[in-house]
Amino acid sequence: MNDRKVYGIDDIPQEIVDAIATSSARPMKIKDIVKDNTVEFQFYRQQHMYYEICCYDGQKYTFPVPLEDVMDASLFAKEKAITYMRYIRKAREEGTFVVSGCC
Repeated sequence: MNDRKVYGIDDIPQEIVDAIATSSARPMKIKDIVKDNTVEFQFYRQQHMYYEICCYDGQKYTFPVPLEDVMDASLFAKEKAITYMRYIRKAREEGTFVVSGCC
């Protein structure tokens, strides 16, 4: 039997989120993140669709897409990253563009 606990994005300790946000590594440019890239739907929680993107630094990042912004638009399981550029930019500014694994 598998007793592994499943963690959500809200379970990431704040000190880890802060360390990622203040990392001294070369900051990624939004154009480099979305160029020739795709996003994939991961889960839904509290009026947000969470998508994951694999970046050139070898890390996967998860970011929210608020349903109130989407209104009647269609959301797909896999989409070109450039389509989600505004949500990636917003997540980076708000600190909700978080590492979720390795590519």
